[in-house]
Amino acid sequence: MAPSPPSSEEPPEVCRDMLIDYSKQVMSLGVLLLELLSESLGPRPDRLQEMDCAEGLAVICHYYPVCSLPELMMGMSKP
Repeated sequence: MAPSPPSSEEPPEVCRDMLIDYSKQVMSLGVLLLELLSESLGPRPDRLQEMDCAEGLAVICHYYPVCSLPELMMGMSKP
């Protein structure tokens, strides 16, 4: 997702907005944690960010669409 996010068509439409929002929130949390860590170590709060410690984010997801024939699925109990 960062530093170069995927094209807007790459994630499935059903979870695209959630995935983009999630990645933004995780990056914000990561930057905050880096600032706190840097401050506790002594240098300026933005020192780790200047060293490009907040430049990457990998989000790995699995999306399985709804099965069109659930009655043919093995191992599924019938309601």
